[in-house]
Amino acid sequence: MADNTFASNTVVELLVPHAADTDIEEILQNADVENLATSIKQRDLLFFDEILSVYTVLRTTYEDEQSLKDRVNSISIGIEAHAISSLGNQDPNRDRQPSSGPIRDTLWSGKVDVTADPITMVIGTAEQEQNVLLVWKTTVSLSRPRIRLSTPTIVFKAFASFRSAITREETKSDPYLPSGIPLTSNILQPLGTDTAFKNSHPHLAALRLTQKQPGIKRALGESIQLTTVAPRACRVMPALSSRIRAQKAPFRSETPSMIASLEVDIPPFAPYPMKITGVHLALAHGKVTEIGGQLRKFPMALHARDQIVCLYSLLQDGQVEGKSFLPLQVTIDVSIDVSDNCHPRIQVKFQANVDFQGPKEEKAKPSQIAPGDQLVDSTSEMQTSTTEEKLGVVIKFTAKNPVYVGEPFYWDVFVMNRSGRQRRLGLSMLHKKRLGGERFIPSRPLSISGGHRQQLDTIASPFTDDNLLYTDMKNFHRDMTQLICLNTDLKIGPLNPGSCYSTEMQFLALTNGLLNADAIRLTDYTTNEAVDLLQLPDIFAFSRR
Repeated sequence: MADNTFASNTVVELLVPHAADTDIEEILQNADVENLATSIKQRDLLFFDEILSVYTVLRTTYEDEQSLKDRVNSISIGIEAHAISSLGNQDPNRDRQPSSGPIRDTLWSGKVDVTADPITMVIGTAEQEQNVLLVWKTTVSLSRPRIRLSTPTIVFKAFASFRSAITREETKSDPYLPSGIPLTSNILQPLGTDTAFKNSHPHLAALRLTQKQPGIKRALGESIQLTTVAPRACRVMPALSSRIRAQKAPFRSETPSMIASLEVDIPPFAPYPMKITGVHLALAHGKVTEIGGQLRKFPMALHARDQIVCLYSLLQDGQVEGKSFLPLQVTIDVSIDVSDNCHPRIQVKFQANVDFQGPKEEKAKPSQIAPGDQLVDSTSEMQTSTTEEKLGVVIKFTAKNPVYVGEPFYWDVFVMNRSGRQRRLGLSMLHKKRLGGERFIPSRPLSISGGHRQQLDTIASPFTDDNLLYTDMKNFHRDMTQLICLNTDLKIGPLNPGSCYSTEMQFLALTNGLLNADAIRLTDYTTNEAVDLLQLPDIFAFSRR
């Protein structure tokens, strides 16, 4: 069978079967060989961070075993997985026109190892033309996209090419310089007849001046592209969200230590129950110990809107020279129960840097400390958070203390819509209003008519209370602004029911001491309702010395 005939009769298909726990041979025996993509039920929902098994099926005409093996070794098959946004390149927070075509991000790409022993199935009888199926299994890890996608979908693509026999022979006998191609001209050849060179022949190739190759290398044959069939696009979603926080340990130890908090949240739109089979933390040049591990047993069953928090103690192995940040590897293994024969496996991996040193601040000397001042360890960081529910929306403010005068600082704002309709919200800070005002004390008239002068002479002078006078003097000028919000109007949304949003509010402290934000107004732009949030974190501001 000629190579062109082999290439025209060969089809490469990608399969992502729904029954992932079932043997692929059993699935293929019960399927239509001519229409594998439609006769086999495939996955319609995938997850980010999923470790997926993709099967590459090569269908061709069977001739003999040796020729089939030689041709298979000359095939190159590549697989790519792309995440595509169905709404195009459009940012809802910006007023601009979407660009043409959807945006995409490559989640995984690789090649199929055709040298491995495939699963072989011969279909047909000896009297008829026989077809052979060669199946390779490839493990694909669907990483998270690096760009923000709206309603993402997963698209698989296969690339298959075949090198003919002529191409393989030319590849084996490829010379460094192809024969029959002349060398480049000698620029200094006219100087060869000059007697001053004394029988030396100067040579300067034109290649050194033009920076071109000695000649156009003859092509090593053309690769024949094979027909490929990929599965249809399917939906993809995150199975969970996680984050880790670390702060100084409240106890003293001989080696630097930190307390790490790992939070795992299950989104409210999770369609299937899942199990967390294990959580593992590894610290370079350090030791990780779980706090309260005896109270937690894996696997742990979770459902939508569930949240778990794991605490760990991080201990550094002595002083690591030249390294202020140590990498912390976090691995979360999850199993999702989609059906009886489909249990996708999720493995979330990420790295966080832990700073055991903290910012270096010089403490004030005892002679420089004013009476009443206290020494504050600036390396210690404390987080305070408050939660309030208004208009069917839960808002959580998280502040980190201490902060410093004249330096911007941030509050983490987490908003969850627990109402039954879509919300468009706005946050703005309310400044303290002036209490009281100027009081007008009438003075005695300058001129009085003669008929009433004798009666007014018997009236005593106006009496003024000292407390009232002190209050008027104090409130004559407005109070000095102590805290400024750098976000004049922070817009949030639209938020669908059950969705959440995370953002930041930026502030600037103008004086030291204990500062309080009077109120933050929450406005619903859909109904024009507004409420004031009064339970806000305290702010401890210090002056850098």
